[in-house]
Amino acid sequence: MRFLINLRTVIHSAVGIFSYICILTVLAQTWHMVFRTYVVLALSGVFVYLICIYTVRQRWKVVDLPFFGSSVPHIPRWHVRSVIGISVLYGIISVIFVRPNPDDYYAYSNAFFAVAHPDLLMSFDIHSILPLDTPFHSVRWDTSGPYEYFVAALAHTMPIPFLSWTYIYASFFNGVSFAIVLYYSIVILTGTFRSAFHGFIVVAFMLLVLGVSDYSPLHHTLLRFSQDDAVFYAVGVPLFLVESYILLRSPRLRNMVIVSSTMIAAVSLTTSGYLLVLLMNCIVMVAIFSFVTYERLAHPQWILLWINASAVRLSMLLCSALPVIGYWVFLLRTPTNTPPTALFRNTELPVDMWGQAGMFLSAYVPVTAIDLIIAFILAGFVLPPPLRRMVILFYAVLTLGYLNPLTASSFILSSTQPTTSAGVFYLAVPLVFIGVIVASVSKNVRRRVPRWRNVITTTMLLGNMVLLIDAPSSLFHQTQEFSLKRVREYGFAQALWN
Repeated sequence: MRFLINLRTVIHSAVGIFSYICILTVLAQTWHMVFRTYVVLALSGVFVYLICIYTVRQRWKVVDLPFFGSSVPHIPRWHVRSVIGISVLYGIISVIFVRPNPDDYYAYSNAFFAVAHPDLLMSFDIHSILPLDTPFHSVRWDTSGPYEYFVAALAHTMPIPFLSWTYIYASFFNGVSFAIVLYYSIVILTGTFRSAFHGFIVVAFMLLVLGVSDYSPLHHTLLRFSQDDAVFYAVGVPLFLVESYILLRSPRLRNMVIVSSTMIAAVSLTTSGYLLVLLMNCIVMVAIFSFVTYERLAHPQWILLWINASAVRLSMLLCSALPVIGYWVFLLRTPTNTPPTALFRNTELPVDMWGQAGMFLSAYVPVTAIDLIIAFILAGFVLPPPLRRMVILFYAVLTLGYLNPLTASSFILSSTQPTTSAGVFYLAVPLVFIGVIVASVSKNVRRRVPRWRNVITTTMLLGNMVLLIDAPSSLFHQTQEFSLKRVREYGFAQALWN
C-alpha cells in the first residue's frame, strides 16, 4: 500500500508543477512579463514546490483510497521492476519513433522565438514565418502554451538545444509518464495489484499494434509524445477520470483539490483542454446515477438516501471544475485577430462524424475496432456492477451528447478546427478501460479456474506478440525516418528533426 501512496504522491507532484506553470504562463502573457523573469519564477517555483511536497509527504493517508482494505497484499518487487522497465521502454520508443510534423511548428514557434529573444515581453502575439500581411495575436489558435514555454525555460537555462528538449528529453519523460499513469489508473479502478498488473501488461503490448492510421492510439501516443495534445489525451484524460473516481468514492477536500489541479495541469498541455468540460458532463451524470440502486429505489425514503449519497460528491466535483471553466471563459472573451482562412491548418479534415471516425478506424486493418468490440462484450460479464454501471453511463452520455450524427456536426463546426472536435474520439477510446477489463478477466479466471489463469494471460501476450511481428498496424511496420545512417550523418539529436 505504501508503494501506491508514494506513486500517487509522485504523480501529483508533477501535476502540481504543471498547474503552477499554467497559471504563471497565463499571467506572464497577460501582464507582458519579460521572458527572463518568467524563467526565474518558473524554475524557482518548481524547486520550492518540490521541497514542500517532500516535507509533507508523510501526511498522505490511506483513507484517500477507501476501496483498498488493510488486507491488500504487498506488491511483489518484480511487479514494480516490470512496470518501471516497460515505462522506460515506452520512453525509449517515444524518442526513437518520434514523428515530427507541421503541427510542431505552430505549437513551438512562440516558445522557440522566446529562447532566441530572452528579453522579449511575453504576450499573445504570434511569432511565425508565415507570410502574413499584418501581425495577429491569439490565445487559442496555433500558439505556444504553458507546456511549450516551460520547455523553452529549460532550454534557456541548460546548454541543450531547444529541439533536443522537445524531441528527446520531453518525449522520453512523456512516454515514461504515460506508462506509469496507465498502471496507476488500472490499479485504482480494479482495487488489486495482481490483476491490475496483468491488465497493464496486456494493454502495454496491445498499444504497439494499434497503428491503423495517423490518428490511431499508437500514432497519437508513443509516436507523437513531442506534442502537448498527445500528452493531454494519453496522460491527462485517464488521470482526470481516475481522480474523479476517487473523489466520488472519497469526497474529501484534498481529493477535490487534486481533481481541480489535474484539470488545470491538463489545460496547460493544450488549449483543447476545454474538452475536459465536455468530459465533466459525463462524470456528473455518472455521479448522479451511480448512487441510484435498486435497493435505494425500493426504500420509501429513497430520495433522501440518494441526496445523502450524491449531493456532497456532486457539489465537490462541480467546484473542482471552476478554474477550467474560468479559463475557458477567458479564452472566449479575449480578443483574437484571426488569420486568413487559407492559412488555417488541417482545413482538409472531414467535418462530419463518420468522416472523423474513419480517421481513427481503418476498414482494411480494423485492429482497434476489433479490440474495442471484444472489450465491451467482456465488460458486461467481468466488471463488478458499480464499475460496469459507471462505464455504461460514461459512454451513454458521450454518445448521446457528442458522438452521434445529430449533435456531432454542430459541435465540429463550433470548434476552432476539426482536430479539436476529433479529440472527442480519443475520449471514447481510453486504453485504461481496456486495461481494467483485462484485469477483471484475470480476477474472474483466478477465482473460477485458477489453473488456467497463467495460460490465458500467456496466450493473450503471445497473440499480441504475433501481431507485433506481422500485423501491418504494428509499430515495426510504421514508416520511420530515424536511422543509423542519419545518426552518423547528423548526430543523434539532429537526426530526429533535421
